[in-house]
Amino acid sequence: MTKTEINKKDWEINVVVSSEKKLWKAKQDLALSNLAKTLKIKGFRPGKASVEAAKKHLNPEQIQEEAVKLIANDLVKIASESIDESYIVLDSPIYEVEKMSDAELDLKFSYPIYPEFKIKNYKSLKVTLSRAKVSKEDVDSEIEKIREKNALLIKKTKDQGKVAKTDTVNIDYVGKIDGEEFDGGKASSHELVIGSKSFIDNFEDQLIGFKSGDKVEVKVSFPDDYHSSKFAGKKAIFDVKINDVFTKEKPVKNDDLVKFLNNPKLKTLAEMENYFKDLIKNEKDEKSKASFKKDIFEKIMNENEIPVPRLILMKETTNAIREFEKDVKKYGFTVEKYLKMLNMNSKDFVTNLNKESELKLKEALIYTEISKLEKIEAQPEDYDVKYKKFAKLYNVSLDSVKSMITQQQAQVAIVNEKILEFLIKHNAIEKNSVGEEPKLSTTKKVVEPTEEKTRKDSKMSTKKPAAKPAAKPAAATKKPVKK
Repeated sequence: MTKTEINKKDWEINVVVSSEKKLWKAKQDLALSNLAKTLKIKGFRPGKASVEAAKKHLNPEQIQEEAVKLIANDLVKIASESIDESYIVLDSPIYEVEKMSDAELDLKFSYPIYPEFKIKNYKSLKVTLSRAKVSKEDVDSEIEKIREKNALLIKKTKDQGKVAKTDTVNIDYVGKIDGEEFDGGKASSHELVIGSKSFIDNFEDQLIGFKSGDKVEVKVSFPDDYHSSKFAGKKAIFDVKINDVFTKEKPVKNDDLVKFLNNPKLKTLAEMENYFKDLIKNEKDEKSKASFKKDIFEKIMNENEIPVPRLILMKETTNAIREFEKDVKKYGFTVEKYLKMLNMNSKDFVTNLNKESELKLKEALIYTEISKLEKIEAQPEDYDVKYKKFAKLYNVSLDSVKSMITQQQAQVAIVNEKILEFLIKHNAIEKNSVGEEPKLSTTKKVVEPTEEKTRKDSKMSTKKPAAKPAAKPAAATKKPVKK
């Protein structure tokens, strides 16, 4: 027997299933048998205790709770079959015990469903979209990074020159405070880049003008906010010997520079510059789009009521907490220790993650609704365009792109981009980065997102919901048993 209730406050369907008495009795017997194998009872070998003996060492609640785990999959099938197909089920259900005794069992299964709502206002919201230009300086900066990265260190002789900014020096040093050496103030053959600000105060600047073999007395002061209070604000004198001086020799800015990019499609410096121009344009437009998206979605949320299913929000927040735990663990922290460093309590931490999760889910729902209202879908030819653009952007083969990005992930990215293009067309007030007056957008161009962003966004599918519920779940997640 089943009893169904639609909860439109939390957007879930609650189905209470009453087990057949015969089935419930059989599951309790099986639970007792399974538990007996885990007990160590005097007079019996481990795991070999009789059911009768085991029963004396177990209370009824233990047996029933184990039996609930065994019967849940049987009852969830009954619950799923009772759901009206007009509702779109978003995930597998969770369950909890409604009533339980030796003779009877009622389990309540809760299914998150797609909420009923309409987005009424998502056009003419007038949101600024900055259109950045790529300058010659931007491109030159990227070229210079390539030259810096591939520069060789050439050793200077005494006669060749003095220490200058950006040179690398090999030094021995001994530091003293009030005439006494201190921990961490001594090293041999230490390599230091002049101008890197690796050392305190103006230590590095005081070496400029000297040559290899010179001995220099360097006077510095530790900053008042130095991480070790033992040295904070103290004056120190370092005896420094300059062993060697190296200068950077950058590769010449010509066609030969292209080889350092390891891109067989680029042959000349001009092609390399155009490559960086496209790359920088993409990055700048990505930032502009991200800012526009944040503002337009904030306005849409303010203009419309966007309901979020309770169970989906719970799951999203739980996943976010787990991901955070993994991230801090990589750096040797626990969540508790990390939060203590941030002077944040666990309650505020969970509240913040819950708000972030709710925002992501509202964005996903907005994408879905606009795609339905405007009939925005991914067309077969869109996939080829998407894959080819990624292959060109990241200098990889088409097959490599297809192996990294599934069609489902590509579909999400394509539809989301089309929706953002639609929102730009109907809401954007364009503003040139050099300060031109804003103007209403007429363009349909939307810059491709990065591969990393596509993978991230794919977690929140905007695929048009099917006309029928999701596949009937084979299992359910248990909630704590009601006492």
